[in-house]
Amino acid sequence: MQRGRGIELDVIGRVYDRIAIIANYAYMDAKVISDSAKDPLDPYGSGFLYNHLDNAPRHAGKIFTTYDFGENGLGLRVGVGVTAATHVWGDLQNTFLLPGWARLDGFASYATLVEGHKVTAQLNLKNINNAQYFTGVDNFFNASARFNALPAAPFTAVGQTRVEF
Repeated sequence: MQRGRGIELDVIGRVYDRIAIIANYAYMDAKVISDSAKDPLDPYGSGFLYNHLDNAPRHAGKIFTTYDFGENGLGLRVGVGVTAATHVWGDLQNTFLLPGWARLDGFASYATLVEGHKVTAQLNLKNINNAQYFTGVDNFFNASARFNALPAAPFTAVGQTRVEF
């Protein structure tokens, strides 16, 4: 049996009329709380009692702030933020760790009215600092999972245009 306990704190608000902030933090203690005894002849068998769950960081959080240059949701808007997490166990046996990481993201958007309809163009920038971190491990199809950590995407830019009717 597995159990995760912890706390989560979210803060959303405006610092000034034009500056908004979103911040969250999570503390999680996720581990196996019930299992059979470990068999010394089978190191990868059962016996996970009190091991930490894989890919579950103890501490994780994000802080993101935006600045509105325009009025009433129109005009230029920019934002920047940091997302971070501490190291995680790569497998349920707790034989190796994946390192902690911090990623910088940002965006810029411009909204205007076209024939009474709101049109928004936005550019999203993810992993601006090109942080090298892992989203998990391939535990299902590879016998040696510690060498098959799944890397997160490098710096990515995505543009979009939205029309509201």
